[in-house]
Amino acid sequence: TSVPQLSPTGLRAAPLAPPTTLPATPAVEVTVAPAVVTEGQAATFTFTSDIPMPADTTIDYVIGGDVTADDDYVDNLTGSFVFPAGASVFEITVVTKTDDVVESDETLVITVGNGINVNNQERYQPGALKEAELTIRNPPGQTPLVSVRNEQDAITEGTTSQFIFRTDRVRNETTTLHFVLSGSARELHDYGQTEREIDLPAGQTEVTLAIPTIADRLVEHDEYLVVTLVGTSEYTVFGDPADVVIESNDLPELTLTGGDDVAEGGTAIVTINADQAPIADTSINYSIGGTATPGLDYNTLTGTVLLPAGQRSIDIVIETIDDDVVFRPGDMIVADWPARVGTVAVDEGEFILLGAEVLTLTEPNFTITLQLNPTDRSNLSVGLETSVELQASAQDAVKGFIVELDDTATIDEAGNESYEGVIETEEPLEAVDGASVNVDVVIERRENVITVPVASVLQDGQGNDVVRVVLEDGTTRQVAVDVGLSEGAFVEIRDGLEGDELVLIET
Repeated sequence: TSVPQLSPTGLRAAPLAPPTTLPATPAVEVTVAPAVVTEGQAATFTFTSDIPMPADTTIDYVIGGDVTADDDYVDNLTGSFVFPAGASVFEITVVTKTDDVVESDETLVITVGNGINVNNQERYQPGALKEAELTIRNPPGQTPLVSVRNEQDAITEGTTSQFIFRTDRVRNETTTLHFVLSGSARELHDYGQTEREIDLPAGQTEVTLAIPTIADRLVEHDEYLVVTLVGTSEYTVFGDPADVVIESNDLPELTLTGGDDVAEGGTAIVTINADQAPIADTSINYSIGGTATPGLDYNTLTGTVLLPAGQRSIDIVIETIDDDVVFRPGDMIVADWPARVGTVAVDEGEFILLGAEVLTLTEPNFTITLQLNPTDRSNLSVGLETSVELQASAQDAVKGFIVELDDTATIDEAGNESYEGVIETEEPLEAVDGASVNVDVVIERRENVITVPVASVLQDGQGNDVVRVVLEDGTTRQVAVDVGLSEGAFVEIRDGLEGDELVLIET
């Protein structure tokens, strides 16, 4: 038997206990495959343990990245799972979602938790690969289409022009749109200094570009400004450029100079001056006053002058009348030969006021003058054939031609416009001054054509002209025709008939 040994203290020493072996702590790592997917595809996060899991163990993980659950992926990530005992691999599959938003690459990051439980006990430890990142990309062919349009077709200088940039797809980040400015308008002269790019904010479908125009005092043509989009890798240009007309509202300022004293029978000139030349022929109205009487003291003025484009002044010539003229026996009237008296305005022995018209001299041959309204003037041209017939005369109509036509209208005191023309006839007219004539003008002529009564031409219900032709057996057939000129009760048939048909007139 062994004899217990006493310790120096007198106490008996207890035998040593065998050493205790602690279980190994699993090291958990995570990976993802594939690491890059397109929206709508799936990826698998794989958790691995370096040793078989000794017991059912809850593994925590942290979800990160810039994705949003339910918007970018099916939300099946709870933040933890139970790793079964004896297993060394656990998988979680994530299904991504498609949307209409054009986005930059997004990421889903899963990080293994620290493994410490509520009792401060370490259930597992994160391994070297404790974080896995999944990249989610847009499907191909989702480049946004961007267009530009003007808010107004025309604006007045000094106001702001607005252009709307619009995209068909929303992006999750700011898109910088690039454009160029062109047209007759000039920067810093007609509109303010403008950057050639504008940001379309994330999540927005449109943005407005405001360009202030500059008001000046120049008389000028209207300017136009064009905005043209320039495409980049972030978007594609769709549609045409947009433009706006910048209307100038500046007009020339007018002043009068000249006049002064003038003797009877003399001529005075009054000048209308413009501070800037007009850009188009400009009609200027003026009023006449004073104690002088038109037609007695001076030749009547029209009250209107035309200031040509680019010209800064125009003269009004005032011709005064010397009313101290007296006809005495032996006085003569002198004219270029041949000449004749046209109209006598007084009777023999009649007392005549100073300045009153006594008679007129005219050319020996009559001139036929047309008085035309703007509509008639637009339909006529020099050289057209006419037929001239004197009213209340037994003389037959005389053939003539238009030899002159005014291009500029005459404006009367009421503001009505009229044009004059001249006709020459092949035969002299037996007329007196001021006689009225009837003039027929041949606008178009057709000879040797097929004509039918106007009443025989019908409509087939679809806008086509037709006639009914009587056949040999007494029946009728509808024939499509192409009509031309009409005169009176007959109309020209350009196509559809041969000329020997019998047509039916509907009554």
